[in-house]
Amino acid sequence: MVFDWISAMVYEPDNTRHFHIVPIGDLRDHEPDPDCWCNPTENDEDPGIWVHHAMDKREEYERGRMRH
Repeated sequence: MVFDWISAMVYEPDNTRHFHIVPIGDLRDHEPDPDCWCNPTENDEDPGIWVHHAMDKREEYERGRMRH
């Protein structure tokens, strides 16, 4: 099983930018926003990079915690 992700760059009104790593084809659409329904996590080492959490649990497969 192959899962895809996309990186989206978002500019705020004050010209700060954020990057969102969003799953493609998840069971529910994501918004490139820290307030997305999936409660994305901001990267500790690179603030401004938000990683979204997939409803289809693809992270578990990618980390080897679940099998196809």
